[in-house]
Amino acid sequence: MVLPLALDLHWCDDEITSISPRFADADEQSVSFSAHAKEIESALERYINGQRPQWPDLPLHMTDLTDFQRVTLDATKAIPQGATRTYGELAADIGSSGGAQAVGRVMATNPFPIIYPCHRVLGSNGKLVGFSAKDGLKMKQYLLRLEGALL
Repeated sequence: MVLPLALDLHWCDDEITSISPRFADADEQSVSFSAHAKEIESALERYINGQRPQWPDLPLHMTDLTDFQRVTLDATKAIPQGATRTYGELAADIGSSGGAQAVGRVMATNPFPIIYPCHRVLGSNGKLVGFSAKDGLKMKQYLLRLEGALL
């Protein structure tokens, strides 16, 4: 099966340092080099088919992240699939009211988009703003439509 999305995994030693979502080429075939890659491919297939992806427990390189970054990224996992929050709401959720810009910086540097679903975070007016993945807002809009958060 050719999936419309691809996730490029960037490794260093035995840890994933970043995950880059992108639109797949029409004739691109998935290459699974490891058990982790196969699990991610299965989760991505479920996600694209409108199911809960159940992302596998991955060896993500988190040691370079600050406590604030980790807390903020963890809070994105609490946003249900098909729902959104604003940067300000997410900041309030983590006890940092007034910290919308700081949350925005974390989202802009999220090394693991989709796994930590920063695409579910919107501007204060509910508008799509910023997305660090390739194809930026086009990708963010696609993911939110896929999840049913946008028509």
